[in-house]
Amino acid sequence: MTSMHYLLELLEASNLKSFNGAKGELLIMAKKGLNREEALEKWLAAGYSKESFYVTYKSVKDKLVKHIYKSNRKLTSFQIKRMEVWEKYKAAKQLMVAHKRPTASSLGIEVIQHAIKCDFTDIVLSLSSDLEYYFGIVFPDSRRYQKYKVLHIKYQNRRNDESKAMSLYVSLINSLNKKKTLHKFNEEIEWLESLKEGSTAFMIYRYDALSHWYRYQKDLSRLRTIFDQTDQYFNNCNYLYPHSARIHLYYSILPILIAQEEYPLAGALVSKSLELTAPGSHNWQAIMLYKATLGFYSEKPGIALSAYKQANQKPKEMSGEVAYRWQLVGAYLSVLGWLENFDFKRLGDGVPARFARALHYLSKDRGLFHKEVIAMRRLWTASKLGVREKAFFELLKAVSHAEFDRRRTVALTRSWYTKLRKKRLAMISDDEVVPFEQLWAMVLKMINARDAKGATETQ
Repeated sequence: MTSMHYLLELLEASNLKSFNGAKGELLIMAKKGLNREEALEKWLAAGYSKESFYVTYKSVKDKLVKHIYKSNRKLTSFQIKRMEVWEKYKAAKQLMVAHKRPTASSLGIEVIQHAIKCDFTDIVLSLSSDLEYYFGIVFPDSRRYQKYKVLHIKYQNRRNDESKAMSLYVSLINSLNKKKTLHKFNEEIEWLESLKEGSTAFMIYRYDALSHWYRYQKDLSRLRTIFDQTDQYFNNCNYLYPHSARIHLYYSILPILIAQEEYPLAGALVSKSLELTAPGSHNWQAIMLYKATLGFYSEKPGIALSAYKQANQKPKEMSGEVAYRWQLVGAYLSVLGWLENFDFKRLGDGVPARFARALHYLSKDRGLFHKEVIAMRRLWTASKLGVREKAFFELLKAVSHAEFDRRRTVALTRSWYTKLRKKRLAMISDDEVVPFEQLWAMVLKMINARDAKGATETQ
């Protein structure tokens, strides 16, 4: 998401309709999808200075921020409730700053109850500290002093657990990205495993850290246990936690469930997630992509087609990556014969796009298929393809080498097909939109054999 797109989101969240003059021109550029560099270039071409661009951008942003959600448009009652807590908290702190302690404390007592219900750790921690001091020093009241002291300690511990879990998760991901060994995290992982309750934020950090840890350890059974623990926490939770927390949980487990062929559970989680998201939103689009993937992997392309059509009927709120993934879904639906008139020229040069285009050419023009395979060979000579991607690439190469003869193709590809079958997916890959085994079975049906024996031979 670019900084120009931020202006559009702020505009949508505010009760302002538009701006006049230079500010309006800047918003028009944002609506056209220009990034910051492109917008600056247009700005300078219009005769404005570089300095005025940044001044205007900041002015528009600041004004939109002041009016954010003033009208509460497009918000659920749940979201409005949480925002009201923040507004009242802000008022209580402002009264504190103005030395209106009795009024601030009275409002703080009200706000802290709502903050506990909404699981706002930081608000409860801040106000319980204020009230502990107020009833301990300013207006002594031993009962209430003790109450807020205990609450302060409890939420300080919760906040410490959140911070520690978040730090562990970030350190773990950093080490994984740098391909470092993870032995140094053993003790912290044991500590995290021992805590099975906390704030919503803590439970999500806990799940993220432990799921990556067990994925690294290739212990999918333990990963499922961690998922079940976290899901059960939300089932029993009395807090008004943000729906995004549960969507995040389901989104992270779906690629594993689909790869492990747990299709009924994956389908149930997709349905639950879609119920919690606004149709057309970025999260909704991302979950719908998994619905399409579920259709492909469960060999029910009709589900993928339904997801594709639903996604294209809604206004788009998605990143460039999500938009690209929908293009790939359309391409593979076309390859499988479920979608007509797809423009394959729109696809880029990524691994799944190249595979889709090659399969499209195989059914339309074998000369173009051969050229695509040659192009892939040149493009990927020095690249690091995964084992399954490499195996499928070699299978497609063999089709050309065998001159589209099925019997010869089968003979040439036995070893690579065995490698493909042995390397099972632990979780679905972005490069494998449709399982390669399904695509290879389709390829063998499409090519001709030179004799009846070859025509019936299978792998």
